[in-house]
Amino acid sequence: MNEYPSLMSASLDVARGQVGVREDPLNSNEGPQVDAYLRSVGMTPGLAWCAAFCYWCIREAWWWDHFGQDPPFIRTAWTPSIWSWAQGQGLEYWASPTDVHLGREVPDGALFLLHGSVEGVRRVNHVGFVAHLDVQRATIGTVEGNTNPAGSREGGGVYERERPLQDVYRFVMYGAGATGQQGAF
Repeated sequence: MNEYPSLMSASLDVARGQVGVREDPLNSNEGPQVDAYLRSVGMTPGLAWCAAFCYWCIREAWWWDHFGQDPPFIRTAWTPSIWSWAQGQGLEYWASPTDVHLGREVPDGALFLLHGSVEGVRRVNHVGFVAHLDVQRATIGTVEGNTNPAGSREGGGVYERERPLQDVYRFVMYGAGATGQQGAF
């Protein structure tokens, strides 16, 4: 898995280059770039797009060195699939906030997952990139799509944010050692 830190770092660089993208019209889950994120996972405009944003960034970073090959990450627009994928890859592909407090490192560019209630069902419901983890302050700097300055999981653009570490459900590492699961939800 020695390629995965560089893929995560490169994916974060791509994500940072997307900061400022906004839905058009606002709160529509549409717009030229938002539509491109959704198309990358085989979905149509108008759907929640945080997971599609992450896949698009990972794919863009991967294609620099592996043009035409799918990245070693699940192609999905459905956030619970990311958690299922990580669990299937093995313990080295995910960490909990408790693991972080016990010394487990989470590289910049890893993904964070939030967990909450969606239509009365508790599940993973948002994903974005870890830009910086500050264990002493118990915060993570993020780059995430389909959010807003208040942290909504149904926002209107790509933003850099800071979130409390306690809000994170899991962290997901990805890269060349992954077995990759293709398909879209």
